[in-house]
Amino acid sequence: MVGMVDFASWRDNPDPNKDNKLRTAWGYIPAVEYFPFKDLNLKFFVSFVGRVYRYTDMPGAGSAPPTALLA
Repeated sequence: MVGMVDFASWRDNPDPNKDNKLRTAWGYIPAVEYFPFKDLNLKFFVSFVGRVYRYTDMPGAGSAPPTALLA
């Protein structure tokens, strides 16, 4: 299992009372490897990539609801 995180922020935010944080994104890549035969170098892999985005409520900062993507 591989995991990743990304924090996006806005430098020089024109509103000093607001936080500079725009979004947080998490990613994960679980994988399974299977060896069906001992004498044959044959392997099967199954994996997928998932991402989850959490946006702030700042206008113009992608204020859409959280989404999850599978690729």
